[in-house]
Amino acid sequence: MTQASDNFDETPYRVFLYEYFGLFFRGERDETWRARWTDALKVTSALCDEDLDFALPDAVALEKACATAFYGVGSETVPLAQSCWENDKQLHCGDACRQTHELYARYGLVNDLPDHLPDDHIAIVLAFAAELLRRGETKAFASFIRFGVGSWWPKAEAALRARSEWSTLAPVLETFGRFLAREVKEAQTTEH
Repeated sequence: MTQASDNFDETPYRVFLYEYFGLFFRGERDETWRARWTDALKVTSALCDEDLDFALPDAVALEKACATAFYGVGSETVPLAQSCWENDKQLHCGDACRQTHELYARYGLVNDLPDHLPDDHIAIVLAFAAELLRRGETKAFASFIRFGVGSWWPKAEAALRARSEWSTLAPVLETFGRFLAREVKEAQTTEH
């Protein structure tokens, strides 16, 4: 990890990115979200020690690509829940969903969002990761990231890269992928 000082606390910046990308995957890509894109790039660049410079696609193109890739507008979608990547039929609400539900309950949390996404959906998972960081639960966070979204996102990203929507989604998903890869690497160090 590259840090200017051992006293520098990255937590608020990491929380910001987990929440920011969580909103993306929940479909909450409004003007406020779009206005924070430059911040997300700067923070990801600093944390990953890279110089990322991706232009955000226009809002309509981004929404169309998300609808086709994730929300059933296309003939085939890429699932955004861990359970789907753990069975051949890509069914929702499997063991990963139950396990995340139980984990949230241990922390006194419940997924009561109006969009009724499954507990292992990436948007819900990223919001919970941010909460673990805020609470200083570093070991729980490390395990959650490594064996949760860090375990299946590479497969989802590979599936997305093979789609025509990738060219539109790439700025956001490349940035997210680099941040997540950094987080998984850090989590491996934390767990040992």
